[in-house]
Amino acid sequence: MGIGFVLALAGAAMLYVSKGDVKTSAQGTTPYTSTWTANNVLTADVRVGSSQVGQAGIGVWGWTVTGTVGSKTFTETWAGPSITNIQMLAHTDEKGCDISGVNTAEIMAGCFTQQNALGGTNSMLYTFAVRAPNDFTSTKNRLNGGTGTQKTVSCISSPRNGDEDECIMQSGAYTFQHWYEPGFDSRARFLGSGTLMPLKWTVTGTVTN
Repeated sequence: MGIGFVLALAGAAMLYVSKGDVKTSAQGTTPYTSTWTANNVLTADVRVGSSQVGQAGIGVWGWTVTGTVGSKTFTETWAGPSITNIQMLAHTDEKGCDISGVNTAEIMAGCFTQQNALGGTNSMLYTFAVRAPNDFTSTKNRLNGGTGTQKTVSCISSPRNGDEDECIMQSGAYTFQHWYEPGFDSRARFLGSGTLMPLKWTVTGTVTN
């Protein structure tokens, strides 16, 4: 609503006069400002057997936009598509991954998994939720251990081997990766990844004179 309003004010006005003549008024500009604040974040989690690794924030799923155009103010709310019941089931026994619950007109989705069994459970179930930016806590064990709150990575002691770690983390906008960390003296191993990217936003708003 705010964008259309800005375009309407900034476009050239056409003045219709007598005898069918059309003249274009002198072009002018109307400055505007807007502030975009994230109010919802998409999180990804993975269940390995009966264990949940934890939430990792992977992208903004809702905005509140406020701004001014000349003497007018506007407020907008941008909401991403519903993610209810979306799941990705990734197999590590050469069966790839399955996606369910996605409306492809509203969300672009994909997943990929390594194709070799890795001890213990041979499948991982990825689930998603929309949460307030401060309404979830990412956990970390040893991978990327450091100070400060980390909202884009979660790790647990791997149910495959309690002495190792298993982590899910943001790897780009709306994309995550799932890793198995054997320990300090071994290389980490990629398990799976996926993407949920919004293709549609629902925008509602008001303009105040």
